[in-house]
Amino acid sequence: MRDGLQTVSKTDYLNWLACPGYAWAVIHQPHLAPPEDASTRRKQLVGDAVEALARTLFPDALLIEADDPREAADLTRLAIENGAHAIFHGTVVTGRGLLAEADVLIREDDGWHLIEIKSSSADPDRPNGVVKKYLADISFQTLALTEAGIPISRCSLMHVNRHYRRNGHVAPEDALALTDVTNFVAENLVATQAGITQALATLQDEAHPAACDCHRTTRAHRCPMFEHFHPEIPATGTIYTITGIHRSILLPAVDRGIVRLTDWPDDLPLSPKQHHQVALARSGSEIVQRSQIRSLLDQLRFPLHFLDYETFQQPIPMWEDIAPHQQIPFQYSLHVVEQDGTTSHHEHICTERAINPVPPLVERLRDDMQENGTVLVWNKTFEESRNREMAALLPAHASFLHRINERMIDLADIVSKGWWEHPAFGGRWSLKSVLPIAAPDLCYEDLDISEGNTASELWMQCMIDKVDTVTEQERAAIFDALHAYCSLDTLAMIRIWEHMQELVSN
Repeated sequence: MRDGLQTVSKTDYLNWLACPGYAWAVIHQPHLAPPEDASTRRKQLVGDAVEALARTLFPDALLIEADDPREAADLTRLAIENGAHAIFHGTVVTGRGLLAEADVLIREDDGWHLIEIKSSSADPDRPNGVVKKYLADISFQTLALTEAGIPISRCSLMHVNRHYRRNGHVAPEDALALTDVTNFVAENLVATQAGITQALATLQDEAHPAACDCHRTTRAHRCPMFEHFHPEIPATGTIYTITGIHRSILLPAVDRGIVRLTDWPDDLPLSPKQHHQVALARSGSEIVQRSQIRSLLDQLRFPLHFLDYETFQQPIPMWEDIAPHQQIPFQYSLHVVEQDGTTSHHEHICTERAINPVPPLVERLRDDMQENGTVLVWNKTFEESRNREMAALLPAHASFLHRINERMIDLADIVSKGWWEHPAFGGRWSLKSVLPIAAPDLCYEDLDISEGNTASELWMQCMIDKVDTVTEQERAAIFDALHAYCSLDTLAMIRIWEHMQELVSN
């Protein structure tokens, strides 16, 4: 608060753009907002790492350090008055309550150059993607700073250069790229000004909670508090689960009060695939294309290798020849089923700090994987890509990794290509969607780690981020949880394969 007026930050404004109800609740009822998830924590950590690297490009810049925004704004004003040439975290609080903290401000002849630092990677020669993603962000900053008496003459985004490959010491001028977005921001200022005015009216009104309209969009655009605002909408079996549905198609049904998938109006247009999903839900029965499934199963050769990788990624790579945000495998699970039904489990997780986990992982995989037999994965594109990338990093193992790809079959094809359909899948084909039907006795929810983002986050905490603060006992518990999670992925594939055999034989 500043003089009784609720401040509205860039984050508040971006939350408002996404969902006014959520943005209002975060400010006025923060106890209702869900805690940060693994993905959010990871974004913050990688953002801090990229910013730390970017700061080395401005060795003479003054860093504004204060927990209280009002104190930070006073320090920023003092720095400008004293002739500072460059400022990190320059802060302003405007008369109507806008709060902005600039990553970098560089003094120029006709004003200040505003630089916002982002951990996203982009092609410096094709910046439209990163500009579109952060246009509202930097436009808010520009308006708030200008309103506070800091004229912005130029705006830029500093982001990771997607073409960068580490070669020795990280050179920030190579790893990072600067994209001028001044003209984009200028064209967006009128719309941003209007949006800020509406956001202030909503977010500074403590007495009147804003509404959440996320039920009027697709699942991918729901706010984090959707279940709180809309307890009347079930988690499954709704029109929101229609595969690939666009908001323009969804809204007419929402306006009629339609929620359940089985109630979809026949006069509203859907693609043939979407119509089929509605019909499947109405029938309540599964569809099994036995000839298609049998054709895939007939391609399998023993021993069967059920393989799954767990990976992590960083915007600024730690090791040679790694690209920004490249998926780096640190763990695998491998279940091997022999023709006589004998099953063995092999696994590896990197537990040695500060080393590239890829070389020991591949060496161990060579020991665990037989040279003949089919390799089965769930979502072939992912494992296949990881093998190609590891082959490029390790030429001595390239032929081995390429041979894995040559004998790889995607077990997910059975579901993703519609050969096996079930109303409970909800139009999805992830392992977590399919497993409860194929093997209801197996459950991810019973695990300490139940999804990939958390697996990656916790491994990085142990091995990269907080190696000095995570105790050995905590580290051991995390490794145990990682073993259980990754091994369930490959065990789940075995159970689905077994279920497919039963469906075909029946």
